[in-house]
Amino acid sequence: EGSILGSLEFCTAALGSKLILVLGHTSCGAIKGATKAYIASKAGKAPQVSKALDALLNGLSVVAGKA
Repeated sequence: EGSILGSLEFCTAALGSKLILVLGHTSCGAIKGATKAYIASKAGKAPQVSKALDALLNGLSVVAGKA
């Protein structure tokens, strides 16, 4: 959603935040997806992109590795 992305951009650019913590509930599918994409990228495997969320998670793998 645009408002969430805008808030994240503001906290990193204007406030200089170096870390964004994403929390999920028990059995959270979003956190599972992000973790799966990160582990796959760390193993040198590019996950198949079939949805916009997949592309976003792939892009976040680089950031997660630096955190």
